[in-house]
Amino acid sequence: MGDPDLLILALNGAFHQTFRHGGLAEREQIGRELLELSGPRVTVEALGHLILMLSATSRADFTEADAHASEALRLAESYDMPISKAAVSFYRGLRAGMAGDDRGADAHLRAGAELAGRLGMWQHEVGLLALAKYGLHLMRGDLTPMLPELAALAAHESWRDQSAELYALALCHAGRVIEARQWAGQHPLPIRPDYFWHLLTAVRGLLGVALGDTARVERAYRALLPYAESRRISGA
Repeated sequence: MGDPDLLILALNGAFHQTFRHGGLAEREQIGRELLELSGPRVTVEALGHLILMLSATSRADFTEADAHASEALRLAESYDMPISKAAVSFYRGLRAGMAGDDRGADAHLRAGAELAGRLGMWQHEVGLLALAKYGLHLMRGDLTPMLPELAALAAHESWRDQSAELYALALCHAGRVIEARQWAGQHPLPIRPDYFWHLLTAVRGLLGVALGDTARVERAYRALLPYAESRRISGA
């Protein structure tokens, strides 16, 4: 139709749907196309860089991811775009955590959550912060510091289903296996095929191992098997 604004809107919608089928290559194509279409639209340019930052992170290409993060942050600071700033803050929290800088990671993650909170995005302020911290503690091999935070999330009606297995795995790390079995349940709900699918499916598999729940392990294994050769980072 020759309408670039409509195409940009469609590409943004398509980006969110790619997580339903693990479309990493499609996300990269969308990010590049958004950059080509951006012209004077700085918000679109920032979005393109953020998508390419995410895609490069998934491939563990942190040189490229850092470059796109820097460009997105430059635009965010020049044109006052707090959502972009928040996204880059969460990314920099990941980078600091991977470098062993726990204090720096926590500072970046909290800065991103605070920005999200100012915009009224409470689910990002609370839920995404908790999930980001969860990933860092899981990488360290000990989720017990997350128990109070996860207990609060699991008790909240809006978060109960999504956080039950996250909480159960942390309980296993603390040796509270009986409680973990209660939270895990006999018949876990399907995991939504969205941005968090890879991480939550990996957690399901680890929980199954911790509980000796063969059916849960096999379910997660079959779901993740198609990605065995991709060397992708779970949760990115």
